[in-house]
Amino acid sequence: MEKFRKSEYFPLTLLALGFVLFIPFFWLHQGILTIDTGRELYIPSRMLSGELLYKDILNIYGALAYQINALLFALFGERIETLYGFGLLNSFLIVTTVFFISREFFDKTVSFFFAILTIAVPVFTSYLFNTNFPYSYSFVYSLSSFLLSVLFLIEFEKTKDIKFSCLSSLFIGFSIASKLEFSLFFLVVAYILFKNKTTIKQTLLNLFCFLAFPVISYGSLMLQGVQMSDFINTLGLIKHLSESESFKIFYQYGLTPMSFILRLVSAVMLSVGAVILLIRNKIKTEKTWLNHLLNIVFVLILSGFFLLTWKIVFSAIPVLILILTLIFFGKKDTKQLILLLGIIAGCFKTMFYVDIEHFGAFLLPLLLLGLSMFAQNQKRLIIITLSALFLVFVFDDCYWLREKNFLVSTNKGNFYTFQKEGKTIKKLMEFAQNNLTKEDKLLILPEGAFVNFALSQPSKSQLYSLIPLYVGMLGEENIIEELKRDLPKYIVITSLDTIEFGANNFCGDYAKEVCGYLSENYSFNSSIDETSYKMNIYERNE
Repeated sequence: MEKFRKSEYFPLTLLALGFVLFIPFFWLHQGILTIDTGRELYIPSRMLSGELLYKDILNIYGALAYQINALLFALFGERIETLYGFGLLNSFLIVTTVFFISREFFDKTVSFFFAILTIAVPVFTSYLFNTNFPYSYSFVYSLSSFLLSVLFLIEFEKTKDIKFSCLSSLFIGFSIASKLEFSLFFLVVAYILFKNKTTIKQTLLNLFCFLAFPVISYGSLMLQGVQMSDFINTLGLIKHLSESESFKIFYQYGLTPMSFILRLVSAVMLSVGAVILLIRNKIKTEKTWLNHLLNIVFVLILSGFFLLTWKIVFSAIPVLILILTLIFFGKKDTKQLILLLGIIAGCFKTMFYVDIEHFGAFLLPLLLLGLSMFAQNQKRLIIITLSALFLVFVFDDCYWLREKNFLVSTNKGNFYTFQKEGKTIKKLMEFAQNNLTKEDKLLILPEGAFVNFALSQPSKSQLYSLIPLYVGMLGEENIIEELKRDLPKYIVITSLDTIEFGANNFCGDYAKEVCGYLSENYSFNSSIDETSYKMNIYERNE
């Protein structure tokens, strides 16, 4: 037993047990049905019915994740549990990869704490986004393959074995085929290959591995009938999206003076946290029990500190890592630089975006690992910090778990959600089952693809979402033309608040031309207004 405790298998066994123990409590209690999660079910379902990405189905992400999920549906059935279950497997891959990356720089105890924090956030985060049932499977598949690419590139630098560089190239290619989020890391891979003076044959082998998944993914789409013009049209739409006012509000407000002030405040908060840790480091005692007691006290102090300030504290971390890396670039060995440059490349978007509750939560353990590279000899302080954060996020996970207590039961699986949205969705599904035939089209705006998936009720694939971002991208004239061609029998307008894009309500604050068309061609049928999440149902004039 003592030999097992000293082995690498012991922390990995504890991680596996901890992960498995979380599952029964959080099973199907994660994600949110009124926004992106529904799309993640809807798109692969439409693909199975014969529709093609980029040609029939609007998609601004990479193709590979949706192809994987469509295959999972084909093999294991079109059910919520299918994607949630595979999401759990991918999440455990993320947790173990974080452990092994950390293990390259820290002992197994510190590495265990980085991994266990990853279980608390982002894996079992219950509020909005998590890695089990995320806003985008493209992102979480891209994240896990990016982490594997980082790990194998570090192994290549350590061993000079070309198979590890090939694996690194293979997985960053997989990551890019899923989502472009981590594509800058390919430059780090290329730099390390150049630095190690790989031969032309070895370079070509790495290039082949890098291109393997993108070629398979997009090549299969072209064999199915997607034309080059479809890809070009999608790129044009993405260009329109990046130029829209909603995009600037959602993604680019990190460049505003207010964001700069927030980062200054964040830096001060981080300094306060550092002072707390330094105080703990100065307190020396030979009594073991007192040492443990002091550690517990400081964990609780930091937990309270983070609980009150974590949103603004963490907004400074990506920028801080970038600054420290530039300052200490020449003093770090190549393995450390691979990790730091990987974190900077992978977390580049968070340099300009301060909301940790969105995709920032997925990157938090990685950011903390990067920050810890500048305090590698402070093992006790790192463990105290990670323990405090673990308590904060477990508390947060349990709070939102309790809030998501309303069961939505469908023929395609069950799901727990907030009562305010669950009751309304349930009523809408009852309405659809009582009033629509299977051929009738139901369109829910600005978002509601979950209902289309759950009832196998068709909708116009190009218009499954009309949040301000997509309205700006598609243009209201084009949306109206799509509606004229598709002629959905019922259109449902929800009270979904989209203020993060600069406009609150569909029809009230944006898409007014579209709503003008609806008022001329559709008549009010009924409303669902039992909760604050309301729906108005309109029927097409015959």
